Amino acid sequence: MKELELKRVNSDNQDLRKLIEELDIYLSERYPESSIHSVNIETVDDDNVIFIIAYKNSIAVGCAALRPVDSQSCELKRMFVVENERGKGYSKIIYEEIESIASNTGYREIKLETGFEQPEAIGLYKKYGYKRIPKFGEYINDPLSVCFAKKLIAGRKPPYRKGRPA
Repeated sequence: MKELELKRVNSDNQDLRKLIEELDIYLSERYPESSIHSVNIETVDDDNVIFIIAYKNSIAVGCAALRPVDSQSCELKRMFVVENERGKGYSKIIYEEIESIASNTGYREIKLETGFEQPEAIGLYKKYGYKRIPKFGEYINDPLSVCFAKKLIAGRKPPYRKGRPA
């Protein structure tokens, strides 16, 4: 397996926009529109949202984002791997990178929201040490939302992977 190349990108990146569009289609097959909590791609740069894209052989295969919640915590958003690349461990690589970015940015906690119709996502987050928390922010009144959080270790670096700096 060729390792992924992870790149930090801005919201105007066309690969990012395509991945987010594909994610929204995926979510719309499981949830009503009122339960799809997107990031407004037109204003995220003003909100200091950090995006990363995973490329395999120069093709975008996954993404994730961090949105600030407050000075100590951020929210993991838009974690996604395209369907034909799932099951290859790419979500783990993407997740480890985004957690490292959060830790090195000074955040002490990552929060996230997912839905009950995504047991695979819930299982993944539990595997990474997330604990269920009360719903927060825009998710409080969404009956299909479930929220999690994880405390971070300051200055955590992702494991070294061939083709990617440590």
